[in-house]
Amino acid sequence: MASKISAKKQRVALTDLLQNTIKTLRKEHNIRGDILSKKIGKGASYISQIENGKMREIDFDIILEIFHAIINLPPSSFNEYMKNYIFSILSNISKDELLKEHWIHVFVIQEFQYPVTDWIISFIDNKLNKLNITPTDLTEEINKNYELRRLSYSPSDYIRNKTYINTRKDSLYSNKDKYELTIWIRYDFSSDYILNILSNKITTINYVNMLTIFRTLFILEGDMGRSLHDKVVKIMEDTNFFNAFEIYDNIHQTSSNNLDTLVLPTESERSFTFYDDLIIDYQKKYSDLKEKLFNELDDALKFYYHANSAYSCEVMENVLKNFTPDAGLIMAILSSPIYNISHDQKPYFFKEYKKLLEKYADLD
Repeated sequence: MASKISAKKQRVALTDLLQNTIKTLRKEHNIRGDILSKKIGKGASYISQIENGKMREIDFDIILEIFHAIINLPPSSFNEYMKNYIFSILSNISKDELLKEHWIHVFVIQEFQYPVTDWIISFIDNKLNKLNITPTDLTEEINKNYELRRLSYSPSDYIRNKTYINTRKDSLYSNKDKYELTIWIRYDFSSDYILNILSNKITTINYVNMLTIFRTLFILEGDMGRSLHDKVVKIMEDTNFFNAFEIYDNIHQTSSNNLDTLVLPTESERSFTFYDDLIIDYQKKYSDLKEKLFNELDDALKFYYHANSAYSCEVMENVLKNFTPDAGLIMAILSSPIYNISHDQKPYFFKEYKKLLEKYADLD
């Protein structure tokens, strides 16, 4: 008899912030821990164990149950309450702290509901007509979960329509920290899901569902790589769908703790020309920039050669030695904004740079 393979649970870390959030909300709503535990069908000490950090992880569905039991509001009011509450949290923590709060990331992209505007409906309908496919065809394409398969994941390993995420911070070769959110989902929409959106039977949608609809439409049009990425990022931004990192940036870049200042495309902007024409010829741009870069290098090397041929050879040998073990580091150094250093300050900069090299390298 074959053993049954169970899907990976949607679990998140039980962080100090999550513990304190549950405790704070519970006390604000005057609910005892043992009573709350019973409301969600657990033993009397369950909430106490959560608030005292006796668990390392918790199912996200249980977090939802806890919040619903505490707040006790209808779905639309609950959605608005949690948006404001999480926005408030994002206003008062660092981005590094947000990095480990996976429950916030899942809440934002899976649970937050946003209106399906007339603009969105028109956009989807326009694309379906252009592609000559039906809403059901689009739904079936999404449910094939090509992205999971491309990453060599088996869709059966994941619970249907649940969001699995990972976060990372990349700052090694950049002047600015880059925070990345990776999402895995096994989409399993009902056959009439897109049709119900277009007919206004479904009037709200979450981030991850909107993301895959836009993304799949662009893929079906033949977009891939950087062009696909740019289009999806732009249209999600224009339609006010943001993940937690993006909401954090928006909050901290404006004086307001909401996203009301962000501009949605107007109903008159129905041509969708921008999204159709967003394809950037990166191959041509790359070729042009590479030619300019090589010309600049060639001129610099010729200058060195005419001034001191032996030294020019030494320079080229050292450049090659630097590239071989870590091209990424060298590209990061070369692309850093040294051009912003004034001519008078450059000797001091280079002096400090040599000291830094001496600190980390054997220059004997």
